[in-house]
Amino acid sequence: FPSHDSAITRLMCIAAIAKTKGFTKSQLESFFKTNSDGGGYGWVDDGKLHCSRHITDIKTYVNKGLELSEKVQGPLLTHCRIRTMGDITLMNAHPFPLIDKKSGEVQGLLAHNGSFFYTPGTTTSDTNELVQASGYALKDQDFVEKHKKDLGALMGYNRVIILYKTNSFCIINENQGSWIEDQR
Repeated sequence: FPSHDSAITRLMCIAAIAKTKGFTKSQLESFFKTNSDGGGYGWVDDGKLHCSRHITDIKTYVNKGLELSEKVQGPLLTHCRIRTMGDITLMNAHPFPLIDKKSGEVQGLLAHNGSFFYTPGTTTSDTNELVQASGYALKDQDFVEKHKKDLGALMGYNRVIILYKTNSFCIINENQGSWIEDQR
């Protein structure tokens, strides 16, 4: 997950995925303290994706994260937002569900670290606009894996984490910027 010790990360959201063991209380507190415009989680249970979004206070965010860290058997996705574009609302909260338009089923959950563009005066976040414009393609895990390098080039220094209902995940631009590995 991203290093929250660097100056750049403090200016951007925190998007993190714990592969198997969840997060510690100190990690969760650190994420939210530097990125307090809303937090959220994504996880898989019995082959279905679940998310809890738009958590606006640190106590609820940390308690939910600790509960999920104990319960979730696979990857646990979290995101803490710094509002750079768009209002602080559920509509702009991460992780964003990637919904299959035919079945109505959630195929993936997307969290983003970075800023794609800035449109003054808009109420919609850049990540929300990305999901609305291309979520149909990003929900397809095979497509994302096949075109990961090209998607990364289009996204610049932005990182995107997508958790799929298969209990696997993809990180676009994983090698960009500063990351730390959990030593637990």
